[in-house]
Amino acid sequence: MGTAAGLLFEQIFFRVCNERGVSGDQSYPQWIYFNASQVPDRTLAIKKEAPNCTPYLVKVLEKAKATGVSAVVVTCNSAHYFYEDVYRQVPIPWIHLQKETARYITNTFSAKKVGILATEGTIRTKLYYQALKSYGLLAVEPDYESRLQCEIMNAIYHPEFGIKYTGNQVSKSAQEILYAAVKELDTEVVVAGCTEFSVAFSRMELPVPWVDPLQIAAQVLFELSVGKRELDSL
Repeated sequence: MGTAAGLLFEQIFFRVCNERGVSGDQSYPQWIYFNASQVPDRTLAIKKEAPNCTPYLVKVLEKAKATGVSAVVVTCNSAHYFYEDVYRQVPIPWIHLQKETARYITNTFSAKKVGILATEGTIRTKLYYQALKSYGLLAVEPDYESRLQCEIMNAIYHPEFGIKYTGNQVSKSAQEILYAAVKELDTEVVVAGCTEFSVAFSRMELPVPWVDPLQIAAQVLFELSVGKRELDSL
């Protein structure tokens, strides 16, 4: 959710394992990748313009539970709006992208104003705003009905150049939109608050440091796998 973001996360997690000394087939943690491509568009679901995502997420996580997994990474920021409802039905903890990102920024940067580039669904539901607020940080976000947010959504969804449609490539048009959006937010650090932006930012030179929730989730997942963190810390 989306497919490119899920595959990117696996690559990031593999690299995190390598960087922390894992080598040889038997040394890696066991993981299972579910490409949950049938889950409705999260932003449209939040806006009540598509079916509720909860039943679809429950179905996927029930399959994951049957394999014996103890934690999951859901590589979609907007999907975290449905976390509480899903968890009540399938109580497998998520490595929560917004909460872990807020914790990471607090421990890594002195910045108090954090730029958020995300889908309309993530902005509408204040997922990052609330997570950052709990750590005394201010999320600087476009208004979800603004021109800037409309452009950001085009970078994701436009059928000709949007990241969801260009596959393994990130178009020049999408990159130009995102670069301009980062400059307009004018903050000391920016969060790739949509996993498609994790794909794009990894190939761009931005004017400020950026934070990748997928990278942070991969680090947390590794710490869980080697016992440096406990599930009840999520």
